[in-house]
Amino acid sequence: MVRLENLCIQYLNATICLKNVLVALHNADQLQLKFIKEHCLRFIVKESNYNQIVMSAEFEDLERGLMVEIIRRKQMPQNKVSSNDQHHPNANGSSLEQDMAMFLIATGKEFCDIDLILDSHVIPAHKSILAARCGYFEAMFRSFMPSDNTVRIQIGEMIPSKESFDSLLGIYTMEM
Repeated sequence: MVRLENLCIQYLNATICLKNVLVALHNADQLQLKFIKEHCLRFIVKESNYNQIVMSAEFEDLERGLMVEIIRRKQMPQNKVSSNDQHHPNANGSSLEQDMAMFLIATGKEFCDIDLILDSHVIPAHKSILAARCGYFEAMFRSFMPSDNTVRIQIGEMIPSKESFDSLLGIYTMEM
């Protein structure tokens, strides 16, 4: 099911555009497809899309309730995420932090090029992001690159806790 969800996300990301997002939003609202409606709303409120969509003739034909929902969504502070959106961290879709968090849990998995192993947990990751955001990884990749693209995470003889390591993954969302 997770793979199917990721494929649906990839399909939506590839097909939703300025020309069809309002039609998709309308249909998702009518059919009560909350996930697709949310995806369309996130697309609309992105800085690069919002003005073009709101100024379009198609926007004028949109139901009043959806217009209000779009405008309210745009007015929400960028870091405010409703409880419905916690499953998908990029609720507004307009910040790099949120896009990177979504990349980590969804679309970015297919582009992983290194595995980090913590105890027995395998965590797929991206060398370029790790190196760009953390000097430790940059130095490691410059001086020693494992042939099997697997790095065991431990500090001397100590293996950090899963919670500690999860905080390291803040590299992706700029929370470091």
